[in-house]
This record gives sequence, structure tokens and C-alpha cells, in this order.
Amino acid sequence: MQTVKVVKDSTTLTLNEADLTGKKIGDGLRTTILNIPGTDGGKWWIEYFPAGYRSLAKAHVSAYNCSNMPAKAKFAFGVDGSSINKTSTYEYSDTRRGVGWSQFASHEELRPLFRDGKLTITCNVEFFFEAPFTYSPPRLFRCCEHVPTDFELVMGTDRLQVHRNLLSLMSPVFHAILSHDTSESPSGEIEITDFDFNTVKAAVDYCYGRDIENSVDLYIQILRFALKYGIKDIASQLESIPLCNLSPETFCSIALYAYDFSKNELLTKCSAFFKINHDKIKGVKKFAELPPEFVVHLLRNAFNLKTDFDVLRYACKNGIDFIVDHMERPYIEKLTSNNLCSAVNYAWECSRGELKKTCAVFVNNNHDKVMTLKLDDQLSNDHFCGLLNLAYGLKDSAPSM
Repeated sequence: MQTVKVVKDSTTLTLNEADLTGKKIGDGLRTTILNIPGTDGGKWWIEYFPAGYRSLAKAHVSAYNCSNMPAKAKFAFGVDGSSINKTSTYEYSDTRRGVGWSQFASHEELRPLFRDGKLTITCNVEFFFEAPFTYSPPRLFRCCEHVPTDFELVMGTDRLQVHRNLLSLMSPVFHAILSHDTSESPSGEIEITDFDFNTVKAAVDYCYGRDIENSVDLYIQILRFALKYGIKDIASQLESIPLCNLSPETFCSIALYAYDFSKNELLTKCSAFFKINHDKIKGVKKFAELPPEFVVHLLRNAFNLKTDFDVLRYACKNGIDFIVDHMERPYIEKLTSNNLCSAVNYAWECSRGELKKTCAVFVNNNHDKVMTLKLDDQLSNDHFCGLLNLAYGLKDSAPSM
């Protein structure tokens, strides 16, 4: 199981005012090459061009962060003693090119900042590297096993013995409950209805420093528990695990976590991952157990699907039956003139028999309204003829009164 290792560093460069005019466009300078701490030969530096990197950057200083190894980095360039500051996050893949700004700052805004012909630009950088996850449990609670437990967490018929003070220390939510006169506080127990016993026990064991199963899915559940109950220390330790461990097998729990907790950056990564690996992911049993609303959101983002019927077409053609059933039902139960044409095109294109019949019945029952829609202009000839033939057939087969 992987996590993210963060390495921080900084450097400065001194810009000479004379270089703004003394250097030509494309004349570059470089800071000292620095080692990236904790890496095997990783190095980074700043390249800057006082007169601009190219003609489009004329009369500007260009500045770039450079590295000799692929990595994700967040870096900030700032002119000391001024409000000029720019920040970017980037994943280095081509180490032959630096990342930064061709127009970092104009000569006009920099000139008033020079003192004795010089000014300082500082670059702060954070490198993010994937590394094996090392379980580092809090040490405080390793030594409290000799103190009798005095509180219970109740999950259905299961009960978990804990220390009351542990709950207050690890969670502001539990602390608020236990500090006020609530129904749970004097009884010596709290009922937890939104997590199962295994998740709660794993989260509590993590806080105590006990061994837990090394499972991505379990850590995602612990992370959910930590966020729900405000256990910031656990959340900060585990928050990098989802992004580093995306696979077809772990996708469902990670993507649903991102959706439920509005982790937009992670959700974007999940959508991109699904677009590439959707065939494998659809074969995982858990996929069909995901909430339909979430899967619809995922399909829209992954494949840039604009309408309900775009999603339905994709789901129908790719065998995602539980989404087809979920999205078709509202149209079958209540079709309107506003969505009739879209429904017809989808139903005939994807051979959806029940929806075809719904469209034909709507035509028969709303003849005057349908006539104003000019269906022959909005439907293909095959779909238009198919709709009318089915409508006439249903009308002819209806029992006479």
C-alpha cells in the first residue's frame, strides 16, 4: 500500500537590475543545483531569464522550476518585500523542461523594488513522492491498556469497550457529546448507526496503536470515520492513501469516498482512471453495488456526457443495467412533451421496448399536443415511422368501448 512523502525545500536568487537590459532575450541564468532530500540522486534548481525566455516575454522576467527526476511538485515564486507571488502545482514528466512562467513579472513592476541594483526572489517548493505506507500509530495510547475501560460504542448488537477520555481526546464530536447533558453521556454508551463494528473497531484500534489489517478498503473506511467525527490526526495521516492506491479493485471504495466527502481533486483523478479502466472496473462486483446517483455523476464526468439520455446510451451500450433501470424508470412513469423526442431517439436507437411503448401511448393520449412538436422534423425517418407504427398498432389493438 502506497502513501505520499512530502519533501520541502527553498532557494533564493538575486536579480541584478543591470541584467534587465544587459541580457538578451533567451539569455538564461541558473541557481545552485540542490539535492532533493530523501531521494536517490534527485536534484532541483531555478532557471531564470532577466530579459525574457522568448520574444513573447519581452520586458518580463521568466522563471522556471527544474528537476532531474519525475515528480509532482508545488512551488511558489515571490519577490521579497512585495506582493508579487505566483504558485503552481505540476507533475514533472519531461525532465528536460522546467515549469514556471514566461512572464513571471514585468520589468515595469520590478524596477521600483530594486535596492542598490538588486532584488531577491525566493522559491519555496514541495515535492510529492509515492512511498510505501508505514503505520505510525500514536504512542500515547499504547500505555493505557492497564486502565479499565469505562465506556461503550454500540453498533447494532455489537459493543466496543473504550476509554471515555480517549473518545474526548481523539474527537471533538465525541468530546461535545460527553461534555454536555445528552441522552448518551450519562448512560455510559453511544450508539453509532452510520458505521459497522469492524470500521469503528479498526478506527479505535488505530488510535490505541494496535495492529490493524493492511487493507486499502479498510483504511478508506477509517478515513471516513475520522472525517465524520473530526479526528484530524488520523485524517491527515491517511488522506494521501486513496490517490496513491487507485486500482480496478480499490476504485469503488476510493471513488465513492471522494464523492461523499467532496474531494474534488481525487474525484477528477477517479474519473480519468475510470475512463481508461472502465471495462475492468465494471467487472468488479462492488461496482454494481454503488449508489446509482454516484455512478451517473461518474459517467458524466469521465465521458463528458451532457444529458440523461447520453448517460443512458452509454450505460445501455456498455451493459450497466442497474443505471439503465434507475434512469429509465422516471421517463416510463412520467413522459412529457419536452423530453418525448429525446426519449424516442434513445428508445429506438437502443431497442428499449418498454420505453418505446410509453412513447407510443403518450402520442395516442396527447395527439393535439404532439402535433405541435413537428416530430417529423426532429426525428429520423426510421424513428418517426417506428413511433407512428407502434402508436397505431396499440390504438388498433385497444379494446373498443
